[in-house]
Amino acid sequence: MKVLIVDDEHDVLRALKMRFEANGYQVCFASDGVQATAIARRERPDLIVLDIGMPGGDGFVVAERLRATATTQMIPIIMLTARTGISDAQRAMELQVDRYLTKPFNPEELLRVAAQLTGQAA
Repeated sequence: MKVLIVDDEHDVLRALKMRFEANGYQVCFASDGVQATAIARRERPDLIVLDIGMPGGDGFVVAERLRATATTQMIPIIMLTARTGISDAQRAMELQVDRYLTKPFNPEELLRVAAQLTGQAA
């Protein structure tokens, strides 16, 4: 399973990379919206973990672009963000984001959701 992690905070990228790799995932990552869209189209990951607040197009723009492209529209997206507002969560759902999790997050919950969305859960 391949996961694309998109976040502009390097500490978050590093922590998520370690956690996912320790659980058998191959990891690629991007730190802005432009990179995220290009990498998703090229790598076609099994899952995308996407932050909202970042340069080069926020997570909402990235999700919208991915859902509008045939090669990426079916990739599950977990939006992982510090934004706790209901309007942000509603916008994510309107963009067909599969799950909306807030930071700080429970790593075990994130891995459980990832497994469910990629068909790895029992």
